[in-house]
Amino acid sequence: MHKNTTLGVTAMLTKKLLREPKFYLVIAMLVAVLDEYTGGARHILLQYHFGVNAWGSFACITSYSYLMLWVVAGFLILISDVPFSSENTLFECVRAKRIQSILGRIWYILLVSVLYTLMIFVLSSIVQFASPLYPDRWDKALYTMSRGQTINGVFLRIPASIVAVCSPIGAWAAASALLTIVLFMIGLMMFTLSLYLSKRFAICITGLWAALDFAIVYMILDPSLLYGSPMSWARLELLVTAGYYTQQPSVQYCLLMLLAFSGLWITASCLFVKNQKRFDRKMIGEGEQGS
Repeated sequence: MHKNTTLGVTAMLTKKLLREPKFYLVIAMLVAVLDEYTGGARHILLQYHFGVNAWGSFACITSYSYLMLWVVAGFLILISDVPFSSENTLFECVRAKRIQSILGRIWYILLVSVLYTLMIFVLSSIVQFASPLYPDRWDKALYTMSRGQTINGVFLRIPASIVAVCSPIGAWAAASALLTIVLFMIGLMMFTLSLYLSKRFAICITGLWAALDFAIVYMILDPSLLYGSPMSWARLELLVTAGYYTQQPSVQYCLLMLLAFSGLWITASCLFVKNQKRFDRKMIGEGEQGS
């Protein structure tokens, strides 16, 4: 294990994830879903010889509730082995302190959140044949579709509010940061709940909370529920128009809630290590069951 045992735990968990079939199944699922709902952009390039902007396209994708339901589902599948115990956990407990084991897992969730967001960007760009050129201006295709028009039958959901307010690279940076932070917070929640409760309960509760944004949009629920919906806090479309609608959370509110909830889950998970018997029973016991 790495001399810095906290980073060693993170590295061990990352290597383990890359060897698991679920990692590649999630990639396959994302490619299929992205192709179904955004792959039409390829036809624009092939027919008219101008493609969509990779930066702006990704920023708009993160405001598509149905697509984000699949995205968050893939993320939860990747970290579904919470609290990340395995046959190596006993060895880990000998080499690392309890707090280092917990902090290593928190860093692991953050790393997976960052890499997963980057993976969504790369896969969506490949599927759409999107261009990384001209990050400072919107292309003809995205601008046209933001006005509700199709291009030879091809239509992508491009919020006009994002196109009007942000540059493609600015929208990409904001959307990437928001999605990463929201996934990190959701991952922390599932991890912390799995320490105190059963893994199934942790996955179910976290999954239901993450799906709230989809329910609000497609079941036409009370818009005020957006204030309690974490995936809604990652929708750039809502944040850039928050000043015009009182029932939409502001940027300040979303960032405050993400900071507060992240702090809550980190604190709760660190407090878990105070009880050595409970820690050993949860971590080593789960590892023995997994092996």
